[in-house]
Amino acid sequence: MRLEESTFEEDFNDVLIQIEATSNYGRLRSREKKYMTAAEMGELLGLKKTDRYWLLHQHHFEWEEVLGLYRINIASFEKWYANQVKYKKVNGEAPGKELKEWTFSPQEIAKLLGTSDWIVYELIKEKKVDVVTIDYWKRVTKESFYNWYNSQSRYRTKEDKERDAAIENASISMPEMARLLGVPRSTVYSILRNPNYKDMFEIIIVAERKRITRESFEKFLTLQDKYKLDEINDYEEISMEENIVLAEHRRKKLKNKQHRADNGNLDYLTFDEAALLAKVSRATIYEWSRKNYFPVVHVVKASRIPRKEFEQYLAKRQLEEGDEKNGINNLSAWDVVIPVGSQNKKLAWEWIKMFTSYDMQNRFYEEHTIFSPRKAFWEQKKMADLSVVREALDFANCAWRISAYQEAEPNLSNTLHSFLTSKIYQDTVVRQFDAEIKTHLTNMPPEEGVKNQNH
Repeated sequence: MRLEESTFEEDFNDVLIQIEATSNYGRLRSREKKYMTAAEMGELLGLKKTDRYWLLHQHHFEWEEVLGLYRINIASFEKWYANQVKYKKVNGEAPGKELKEWTFSPQEIAKLLGTSDWIVYELIKEKKVDVVTIDYWKRVTKESFYNWYNSQSRYRTKEDKERDAAIENASISMPEMARLLGVPRSTVYSILRNPNYKDMFEIIIVAERKRITRESFEKFLTLQDKYKLDEINDYEEISMEENIVLAEHRRKKLKNKQHRADNGNLDYLTFDEAALLAKVSRATIYEWSRKNYFPVVHVVKASRIPRKEFEQYLAKRQLEEGDEKNGINNLSAWDVVIPVGSQNKKLAWEWIKMFTSYDMQNRFYEEHTIFSPRKAFWEQKKMADLSVVREALDFANCAWRISAYQEAEPNLSNTLHSFLTSKIYQDTVVRQFDAEIKTHLTNMPPEEGVKNQNH
């Protein structure tokens, strides 16, 4: 395209507009307009002169040059418009109408499956679905998506999850069978392999996991005498305990003492149970509690440890032990926001999506050993050796960014715990936090020029 050509076309259209504005006669137009000028296309899409001619020469649609003017085939233009999502008419229908009929965006698939965008990008990366790229945007063909979806059962739509729930209610998992019988999980697998019993069970697969129908399990109980329901399963807390080792410990203790109060429950642990989970002695647990590493609740003559806080402490301890070996210090997070006063919020949002993309997150890790907060990042095979870090992220504690934060942390954490357990009100938390921080800042003021522990 020559500059004088575009200028000529613009001047020509300006003259026509002036004539129509002042003349008593209007131009006769065909009933069905088949062509439009580059200027008309620019106005339609809200494009400046340079952008409209750049788009024209991408040859997405049909056009021709007649006497220095560009004529765009409207039918061809509308076909292109219906199969892209980048450009949008200033006043008119949304783009991509036809494109959306045969493709999904990754975000649409994530919403459909009730999962994160990053899981979808992982599926794309593994080439489990066919992808088309439209104006640098990846989209998944609906045909390939449904072919993949019907070939697996791990990821489910909301509707299928509801149907799966009905199937799950009519079945039990292998760990559930072990708890019902009061036997280790290995015994369950032996039963299922035993020629005398295996034909009694009906196995179904839900979310790529094998389950046993309740009907066939009840049939198994009636047709043999060796295995019976464990009477301890009458205690709901034990039957619901997901930690197999802890559940077995509680069952044995209950059989010996016949007193449920001697055990902890889903929310609280005895000191013996805490020692079992931490793989340390009972004395070590007492020492940790004395140092206020976690809260302890005293009820009548018994003492209990809040399970959630204790597991958080264990995760933090594991992470710190790993730090000593590999030199990793505290993990930090970046907050990326778009200011209210931003002059280009759309461009800022596109940059954020690029910056937080799956590929960029992996690049940060490969080049700078920066961990990603995205779950999909940690589900990669290459991160298997750092699973302890991934687990710790679910129980991460904040490092208070004040002087002597290690000294202040126990009281701050206890105050926060009291609020989360509805023992104190929000205004009380604020006052206690304020007093605690002021005390430590007075006793140990930061050095001049130091903003926080990172400097």
